[in-house]
Amino acid sequence: MVKVSLELNNKLKQAYHFRHYLYTQVAYRIGWLPPHRYVFVLTNQCNLRCRHCYQDTSYKKETMTTKQWVELSQKLPKFSMVTLTGGEPLLHPGFREVFADVAKRYPCNLITNGSLLTEELVDLMLSYPKFKILAISIDGLKDDMMNIRGFTEKQWGNLKRIINYFVHRRDEMKSRCLLDIKTLILDENAHNLFEIHKYCIEKLKANTHDMAFLKGSPLQHSDRAFRLEQIFEEYSAPTYRNFDVIVDQIEKIRHYDRQNGVLGFFHMNIPNSDFSFINNNNFDPGKFKPCKFPWSSVHVNFDGEIFPCLSVPMGNVKEKSLKEISSGKAYKDLLSIIREKGVLPACNRCGWLILK
Repeated sequence: MVKVSLELNNKLKQAYHFRHYLYTQVAYRIGWLPPHRYVFVLTNQCNLRCRHCYQDTSYKKETMTTKQWVELSQKLPKFSMVTLTGGEPLLHPGFREVFADVAKRYPCNLITNGSLLTEELVDLMLSYPKFKILAISIDGLKDDMMNIRGFTEKQWGNLKRIINYFVHRRDEMKSRCLLDIKTLILDENAHNLFEIHKYCIEKLKANTHDMAFLKGSPLQHSDRAFRLEQIFEEYSAPTYRNFDVIVDQIEKIRHYDRQNGVLGFFHMNIPNSDFSFINNNNFDPGKFKPCKFPWSSVHVNFDGEIFPCLSVPMGNVKEKSLKEISSGKAYKDLLSIIREKGVLPACNRCGWLILK
C-alpha cells in the first residue's frame, strides 16, 4: 500500500474551514454579524438523474442571470468565502464569468458531479490562487456510479481522466487547491464504502474524502421553498437496511485513516463508535449542541431567494440588498427561534449537528 502524504493539504483544508468556524462562534455570541460564507446555488438543473436526489431539476424561468450573479458577487463583504454549487453549477451558461469574478475576490470552492469538467475549465480554475477546493461527488466505483447516478461507462472513464488531469496540472502549476471527493452513504454502496474510500485516496489522489448520511428533512439546503411553520414538523429520516454493514465499513475506514495519515470526514461527526442513533426514526434534538452555523452562512438560491440552511425564504436579492435581508426582521426572527430551541425537528440528521 502506498502511504498518502496529506499532512500539509489536511492542514490547508482544516484552516479553510476553521476560519469559518471561528467567525461562526463570534457571530453567535454577538448576535448578528454579516454572514461569512455564501453558497451560490447557480442553478437547480442537473444533467444526471440520481435515484436518491430530492431536488426539483425542472427548468425555472426565474433563474438568476450571469449579470445578477456577478453584481451580487461584487457586493459581498470583503472577508467572505463562497461556495459554488447547484444542481450542477457547470450547467449555468455564465459559469465561467461568475466563477472568475468570485475567484478573483474571495476564497472559494466548487461542488460538482464532475461529468462536465474539461481540461480548459480545470486550467481556468487553477489559474486563480483563491480557488481552494474542487469537490466532486462520487458515490461509488464504476458499477455503483452507473447504478446510482446513471453514469455511462464513457462518462465514468472521462471523469477519472479529468480528475487525473486536475491532479497533474495542480502539481505542475504549484497550486494549493485541494481535491475533495464527496460520497453519499446509501444501501446501494454500503458494502463498498471501504473500497470506495481507498480508491478515492489511492487511485484518484483525493486530499480528503467526505462521507454523508441521507438527510432527515427536505428543508435542509433545498432549492424548494418551505413555510416557517414547517421547521417545527416532525420528519422521519430514511432508515438503512444495511446499517450494520455501514458501521463495519466505517470502522475499517477509520482504521485505514489512522494507519495512513488520511483525513476522512463523516457528516455528521461521530466521535465514538455508537452510531445507533443515526438509524433511528425518532429524532431527539436534545442529544445535540445548539447549532450556530445559521449565524454565519447563507444560501443564495438559483432564483435569488436567501435562506440560512433550512429553506425558508428570508428575502430576494433581486429586490433587496444582502444586508437588508440578513439583518431584517424575518431573518432575525428565525435566528431567535434557533437560538431558543438549539436544534429544530427540521434539523433531523443534518451533517452539521454536533453531539453533546
